[in-house]
Amino acid sequence: MHFGLFFLLLTCLITEIHANDLQEFIESFDTGTINWSKCYIQSEGIKVPVTKNQRECDDPIAQAQQIALDHLLKTLLQVRVSSHLWVRDIVQQDHSMLPKIKTYVNHSQMIKSPYLPDVSSQVILQMNLHGDFSEFVLPADIKQLDSVISLKQNPSVPKQDELDNTAPQKNKYSGLLVDARGLFLSPAMSFSILDESGQQVFGPVFASREYAIKQGMCAYYRDIEVALKDSRILDNPLIIKGLKLVVPRGVDVIISNGDAQKVRSAFELLSNMRKCRVVIVGN
Repeated sequence: MHFGLFFLLLTCLITEIHANDLQEFIESFDTGTINWSKCYIQSEGIKVPVTKNQRECDDPIAQAQQIALDHLLKTLLQVRVSSHLWVRDIVQQDHSMLPKIKTYVNHSQMIKSPYLPDVSSQVILQMNLHGDFSEFVLPADIKQLDSVISLKQNPSVPKQDELDNTAPQKNKYSGLLVDARGLFLSPAMSFSILDESGQQVFGPVFASREYAIKQGMCAYYRDIEVALKDSRILDNPLIIKGLKLVVPRGVDVIISNGDAQKVRSAFELLSNMRKCRVVIVGN
């Protein structure tokens, strides 16, 4: 009866995890997962006692935690910062960065530390990619809101004071949702949305650093219905279709010139996008 209940609970847990994988944008590696919908990484450590008395002798929970920390670091190195930069590149380019990266890992949160039915010890650690870590790795061209100015190559983008003083619009879009399903999108902490001519519609210079650090430049999902419930885009987002990706990385999204014009002409939307009220749906 005890094992029957255990396997029932395990089946329910696996079903829930599988459902989340289909809705949230989760990348899986041998060492852990990156949840791009909620912007955190997660890793597990399991320690199997060699003898029945090892739990009292060697503290298997501490050993499992160290395994989880090692896995979390390896998972963090797989995080894409942009289309041309991974966290591992930051470490390879400057080895003095590794201790700082390890500091963020060591401050991760333990969200589970039970004993498994076979008396193995399990620890699950979770690290938020927002906040201090984002401040550390995000590109310098993501600046504070009041210092973000129009791009020379895209003069149609207004300055913040122009956004604030714009007359009321018929369609006040509360955010932007880009439907990039079917394009094999690769999520990243920093990315661009481009028109068919290669001009930026949204990207690092359009986002306020304050909001990019606090909540990320965007949230990624696999399910559009779940994406529409994300509070960052509120109740009236502009929904546009991604045409293709910039190859070979597959991080930056290209939209039609017509949709680009819709975005650029919606001043209130541009103001909201500077607050990173952007969601991308991909698979």
